[in-house]
Amino acid sequence: MAKYESVNGQWPAGTREGRDLKLTPQEAITACKLLWRKFTGSKLARVKATSGRRRGGFKRGVLYVNPNRWNGGWHEVVHMMSHRVAFRLHPGSKAHDRKGRHAFIERQMIEHVVRSGWLDGKLLRKTKPKATVDPKAVRAARVAARIKLWEAKKRRAENALKKLQRSARLLPSANKNGPGRKSGAALIITPRRGAPGAGADPHHFEERRL
Repeated sequence: MAKYESVNGQWPAGTREGRDLKLTPQEAITACKLLWRKFTGSKLARVKATSGRRRGGFKRGVLYVNPNRWNGGWHEVVHMMSHRVAFRLHPGSKAHDRKGRHAFIERQMIEHVVRSGWLDGKLLRKTKPKATVDPKAVRAARVAARIKLWEAKKRRAENALKKLQRSARLLPSANKNGPGRKSGAALIITPRRGAPGAGADPHHFEERRL
């Protein structure tokens, strides 16, 4: 246990070995990604925050972190990550072997977290305040936009009607079959008959209307 007394002694005094130093789920996720990259040289694909009494660790390719498990705070996050990194760097070794490899990694992690100012909130992402939205103003803007759209459609329709009316005036009249003729009447032209018994005159024709 002497090894871990030296390890936990790296936390600021009066913080119960980092347990009183709380962090948000977003800070926990960011810390896990940065610690993994620094101590393994690789990148974590997916990290998710969990809550309640759930333990952190890998599950189906996702690293889960619970910053509030047993009110552990920063101590819980760093301790969990030190075990994950030790298993990655020394596969098959016990978590607390005589060589103290895990204790050495955890001590380095605590020193890095304290030195980098993460305990002071440097990993906390600043959120922009949400702008207040007036529902009535939004509804009025939508109605005004629809009115503008339909007014534009009305202008296009009026212009199209004017063009069609202009084209209709330029078209010839439908009743131009000549004087005295009814529209749609059939006209048959037959040879005019001459004197009785003379037969039809091939040079004269007469019109008959049906």
